[in-house]
Order: sequence, then C-alpha cells, then structure tokens
Amino acid sequence: MQSSEARFDADGDAVMQNVQQPVFEFVQAPRLTDWSQDAVVSWKKRWEQYVSIVRQRCTESGERLEVALRPVKTCVDPELLEVLCLYELRKAVDEVTSEELIDLREDDIDARVLKYYKDFATLYKENGLTKILGVGDPADGGRRCFETTCVAT
Repeated sequence: MQSSEARFDADGDAVMQNVQQPVFEFVQAPRLTDWSQDAVVSWKKRWEQYVSIVRQRCTESGERLEVALRPVKTCVDPELLEVLCLYELRKAVDEVTSEELIDLREDDIDARVLKYYKDFATLYKENGLTKILGVGDPADGGRRCFETTCVAT
C-alpha cells in the first residue's frame, strides 16, 4: 500500500505518481436517413463496427449485448422507417423486427421508388390528406381508403 505523503526529488520538485487515466469512448449507433445503395452499404458497415465495439464493451463489463445495443428501428429515420415497413415489408412499423430491417437488400430501383413514397408520404401529411388517402394499417388491404372514397350517396 502506498503512503499518501508527498515525495520530493533532490532539487525539491514533487515526484508525480503515474496513475492510469480511464479512456472513455462515445459510441453512437449509425443513423440511416436515405435508402440509396451507397447510404445503405455505408450504414451497414458502420452498423457492424458499432456492434463490434458494443460487443467488446459487453465482454469486458459483463453487460448483456441485447441490452447495450440500440434497436435498429431507432437508428432509421422515422419517415423512412414508415415507408420501408409499409411499402417494402408490407407490415406495420410495430410488427417489423430489427433482423428484418438489417437483412433488407438494397437496389437502386427500390431506392428510387421508396424515395418517391417517402416524399409522397411527407406531402400528404403536411397537407392533411391522410384521411382522404386512407394510408394506415397494411393488414386491411386498403379497404378503409376504398370505403372513404366510394361512399354511396
């Protein structure tokens, strides 16, 4: 055990003790904001790096990986997530798992179509057209939209 008394060298200068400084690294999950091929490939590489860093931290700290990792849904832009789930996976956002989002195959054609849907979704939300267009639960197969627009007079 070391004493807490200060030590001095021959010149009267204090002798500093070597103390290891903790190193903190801020680890942030990558964010996916675009569905272009470049963006998805880049995001997937950054996601794998993020998982690797968190896995290493978990082995050192004993923390569970499932608890330490951020869910994939929270790493995707909310509007993009809604469009992906609705038009690509044909499921509600709540039903989509992280594995389904990570395993998506990127395609330039899909990217263009999804960009169109995303822009369209933003447009009708901003203009209050959601009730008229009837976008919502994909399980009803568009029945609500049909019922709204084809009401018998």
